[in-house]
Amino acid sequence: MSHTMLFIATISFLGCLTTPSIAQDSRWGSPDDPTVKFIIAIEAKWASSSCSPQPDLKAVIADDFQGTATDGHRYNKVEAIATDPKAVARDCQLGDVKVRFFGDFIAIAYGSESRIRKAEGGNDVGIVSDLERVLHLRIRYE
Repeated sequence: MSHTMLFIATISFLGCLTTPSIAQDSRWGSPDDPTVKFIIAIEAKWASSSCSPQPDLKAVIADDFQGTATDGHRYNKVEAIATDPKAVARDCQLGDVKVRFFGDFIAIAYGSESRIRKAEGGNDVGIVSDLERVLHLRIRYE
């Protein structure tokens, strides 16, 4: 009897110490939402940056930005906004992009981008990348 009471008391005590988990609210952004339009416009500039310089990206990419290229190497803000004249692609396009908001300050843009660049042998190589960027919004959206 005393072991049972001790067990129940221990479980009750431990149950009081646990904190409830609350899932963060999330929602898909409407295409008419000004924040969604802004994010998609920036993503279009990002997609175009392989074809031509996009100086506006400097203002919207965080100074401590860290990205991962499709080949796995890491790069920073300076490399992200740099354009290598020898590696310029053509036909840079942003596919359909959807934005999902999590809480008040985080959004993830989902979609794809494509471009055509020259391979080492001089042949055109089409590249299609899936887009999934986590964005920390410095503005509060409604």
